[in-house]
Amino acid sequence: MVKYVLPLTTLITSLLLLLPGQHANICSSNPNIKASGVKTYNQDEKTYVDETKISFKIGLDETVCFEIREKNAYTPKEVFRISFLDVDSIFTYKNSYDFAIAESHVTCVCDCPGMEDQCSPIRQSCKEEEDQSHLCWNFYKGDQSSEGCGVFETMGSAEVCCAVDFTPFLGQTYKAFQVTTPTTRGKFVFETRTSNITNTFSTNLDKASKKFIDQDTAISFETPGSSVAIPDGWYYGALNTNEVLTNVQINGLNEWKLNKLGWLKYGPDGKLKYSESEVSKTFSAEATSCPNNLMKVDFSSPYANREITESQRLDQFFQSTIRKVVREDDRRHFLVYFRSFEKLNVQLTLRNEYTVVPHKYESAFTSFTGAALLDKHSNRFLNITVYETYGTIYGHLQQHGKTIESFDIIVPTETTAEGKPVPVKKYTNYVQVTQWCSTSAPTFLCLHTGTTSTPSCKMISCSAIRNDDFELPATDLRYKIGYRESLSDSRVWKKYTNPAEWFNGITGLQEAVCMLVVLGCVALFILSIILIVRCTPLRYYIAGLLARIPLLSPQVRDKLWRFSERGGTGWGCTCCGGESSSSSSSSGEEIELSELSEGIIDDGFYFDNPITEEGESYYDDDELTRSHHYDPYMTSSADEGVSLGEYSSSCSSD
Repeated sequence: MVKYVLPLTTLITSLLLLLPGQHANICSSNPNIKASGVKTYNQDEKTYVDETKISFKIGLDETVCFEIREKNAYTPKEVFRISFLDVDSIFTYKNSYDFAIAESHVTCVCDCPGMEDQCSPIRQSCKEEEDQSHLCWNFYKGDQSSEGCGVFETMGSAEVCCAVDFTPFLGQTYKAFQVTTPTTRGKFVFETRTSNITNTFSTNLDKASKKFIDQDTAISFETPGSSVAIPDGWYYGALNTNEVLTNVQINGLNEWKLNKLGWLKYGPDGKLKYSESEVSKTFSAEATSCPNNLMKVDFSSPYANREITESQRLDQFFQSTIRKVVREDDRRHFLVYFRSFEKLNVQLTLRNEYTVVPHKYESAFTSFTGAALLDKHSNRFLNITVYETYGTIYGHLQQHGKTIESFDIIVPTETTAEGKPVPVKKYTNYVQVTQWCSTSAPTFLCLHTGTTSTPSCKMISCSAIRNDDFELPATDLRYKIGYRESLSDSRVWKKYTNPAEWFNGITGLQEAVCMLVVLGCVALFILSIILIVRCTPLRYYIAGLLARIPLLSPQVRDKLWRFSERGGTGWGCTCCGGESSSSSSSSGEEIELSELSEGIIDDGFYFDNPITEEGESYYDDDELTRSHHYDPYMTSSADEGVSLGEYSSSCSSD
């Protein structure tokens, strides 16, 4: 028969001094230990074995202490400490993807009928090449109002075309991940004084589990039945951060809806991907004044061009139960560490029959404050701060003089080397409750340290945060009006005077006009060259014009002037073909220009070298200055007596 002994205070104190761990949590003030003796049949030994089963409840941050004694003994055979140190849940990624919040830039052009023809269903409005940080979508819509398009107004409908550029908002990349039911683990420490055993281990709390400490000792845990309910679904967070965000709608792996987060995904190649059909459902552009390129543009995606301020960190969303969250993308999971957890049913099985004696510390606190909170997600919890405290604090809520809900607060408390508790100066805890404040009566928060202490009660305030208001779909769009091509715009001339544009096809009136102007200028230039080369009098005339430029040196101007005077006053007489040519041919004489001069200047100009009465040259060989005695009708050779005047007269016959 197993004996359960309720120890005296003096005995408790002396036994606590024997506990091995310094600076460890003190023993629970109300362990609620139950012990029973059973006989089991051992198949290996073929005999019945006496066992002692010790059952108790243990909460997070709580330590349960007890001793075992042999029958009729007054000293302990062994002292046990079992501590519930921590609990976490592992949420593994079932699916995940990287995405960006879209920042959109739109450039639109309205095309009047019969004009530029800049818009068509097959023409691309996007000009820039797409890369990892840039994506462009082409939009076209016909049947637009052509009012105000002038003479072309009755020729048909106007057209609108847009280039919609998508880039990552603020250059930030995010990761979305889908999680399902997690794996919950508890961390425990099993300690003994006599045999000096310290065994720290973790166990799965999702199902009943059993751990053997040695061949004579085993500890088993029952599933708590209910724990913190973090819903399955999609969560997200900025890449390379520790945050897990919720409270927003997120697209699934194969979803592309623009009214959810994550519609602009990164593909395996690192480039942005989106659904053109989904974008086309939410984007629209309507011309309001096509000649002025005015239009109404709408892009109704609530998750574009802004920061997602309505999202919340998971540890803030469940702040009464979650202590912290650790995200490990390389291991494809995130961990949730809890600040409160359901008490676990624990059973310790010992071989042989013993008497069980619980150990406990009395709890203490000097004062406390508290408030009841109802957050915007309707989570109900108490925010309680206790001062100069240690042990287990028991509390309850009162309304109309009746208790409506009870709870425990376990204060993690260390001990000194002498085994005395070290009070915690200030300890704040969130306690989740099911009841809420009444509008007809005040609500009191009462705390006490045990069954024999008198509760200390205070009236607390009750505050509630209203639920989120609805939000209209976002219509703000980064919009830039495109320009209509016009012949008065220098950009049009700069673009279409480039012959490379012509090989892409003539796409509008502006391009055709620019091409004709350029070709006309080229033809006129070629014709001018031909006239200069083939019409000799024109050469003389141009030389005379150049000789009047004062910036040229006197020698060069003299050459030009004498060459221009060689041409005389005749025009049209030496052009290719014509009457003058036939007149010369009829006389049987063909006069060559080379015969009109005795010398040729280096640059190709012809000049005379007249002979003085004394038979000497009028100019020295080195003298190139202009002679005021120059006779344009003097023959160029004594042997060839054809003067320029005679040549001119023969060419200018009617």
